[in-house]
Amino acid sequence: MNISISNIINGRVPTSTGPAPLVPGDGVTLWQNIFQVGVGLGEIWRNTSAVNWANKATFQGVNANQDCVLKFKSLNPTYAIGMMGFTQRSLTPSQSVPSWNWYFHSHANEKFAAAEGYTRLAYSLSFGSIADVWEIRRTMQLVLGVMEGVFTYYRNGSLYATSSTYYSGEIDVSPSMYHLDIKFVDISLQVL
Repeated sequence: MNISISNIINGRVPTSTGPAPLVPGDGVTLWQNIFQVGVGLGEIWRNTSAVNWANKATFQGVNANQDCVLKFKSLNPTYAIGMMGFTQRSLTPSQSVPSWNWYFHSHANEKFAAAEGYTRLAYSLSFGSIADVWEIRRTMQLVLGVMEGVFTYYRNGSLYATSSTYYSGEIDVSPSMYHLDIKFVDISLQVL
């Protein structure tokens, strides 16, 4: 992995200039803004009984106008609600849930995954297995004559949904966990 000091954003760890994925907690890519969660190498979990969306952390900023791919797996037991995705850098981590996210809901008789949380851009009645690989990609594309960051959602490499909300500014990875039993593992970010 090539690291460039010129890519430091607001005192954050440098962004990879090559295609090697960044893994939070590896000593180079650091977990930041940690609040009521446990973090490890490529994983994050709830470690408090507080039920609210403020249970979160962030890692690795992505510069404006950069393509990137976030990949992870979700370990959701019987009762769990949480999100993994991107948030705008301009928002403080404690005030926002990720805008572009995979939302996982397992409560009572409802169990589903949805792209972009409560808006349910796309809706699935099943998580599938814990081996499923979930992805969110931002790709810079020409939209109505303007370069925009287009977000697409993948499950096991298959396109699931495309967002109608574009954003080309700086973003951070920002998981947010509502219930105690949710855990995200094998988290990686590739900045292209």
